[in-house]
Amino acid sequence: MAERTQENGVAAGCPVVEVNPRPRKGLASKLIDCLEKLITNLMCDASQSHPFLSGNFAPVLEETAPVKDLPVEGHLPECMNGEFVRVGPNPKFAPVAGYNWFDGDGMIHGVRIKDGKAAYVSRFVRTSRLKQEEFFGGAKFTKIGDLKGLFGLLMVSMQTLRLKTKVLDKSYGVGTGNTGLIYHNGKLLALQEVDKPYVVKVLEDGEDLQTIGPVGLRQKTKPSLHCSSKGGSIYRRDVYLWVFT
Repeated sequence: MAERTQENGVAAGCPVVEVNPRPRKGLASKLIDCLEKLITNLMCDASQSHPFLSGNFAPVLEETAPVKDLPVEGHLPECMNGEFVRVGPNPKFAPVAGYNWFDGDGMIHGVRIKDGKAAYVSRFVRTSRLKQEEFFGGAKFTKIGDLKGLFGLLMVSMQTLRLKTKVLDKSYGVGTGNTGLIYHNGKLLALQEVDKPYVVKVLEDGEDLQTIGPVGLRQKTKPSLHCSSKGGSIYRRDVYLWVFT
């Protein structure tokens, strides 16, 4: 189904939610980690390399703070002012077992062009999922690359156990914001199908990016959306979001 943000509140002053998940360390976390390690050791061949973690697909492990005055070949017109941004999957932590290209954390790369000069920055989309894995210092959520046969069912069970025992907190969603970007109503939104849009702010100097939080859609709206959503003019207050039901 299609939802208009004019109706569900995205463009009508719907607030951006502050992401403050509350994962828990403790005995339950350690026991589930041990069980997961046993399963992966018995059923997963660790010697196999992941094609989406090497070569051109190798992750960039660190963010890049704003780099100003980039070398320019040719000439940038002084009248050309704006920011080019793209987002893609970039895992901050090595996977426990399987991995798919769609599993990585969202990282936004931005090139700011202003007054004939260019600057570059890269920042993770700071989702609830990323914050929780930073808390543990490693990957904790089930990945698409794990979903194969009996092994996949067992890995899904590991995440279910973590959620049931409050080791992981799903109250802010479990998405990565790694799939697409749209600019609407003065907001840059990072999208992924399984989660709400995350608002990313281009700071006033135009050279850095900051994740603000997910858009607090009304309860009648499904929590996930299609990442190829399109709007009309960026100055209009409505955009169409395709929601999976």
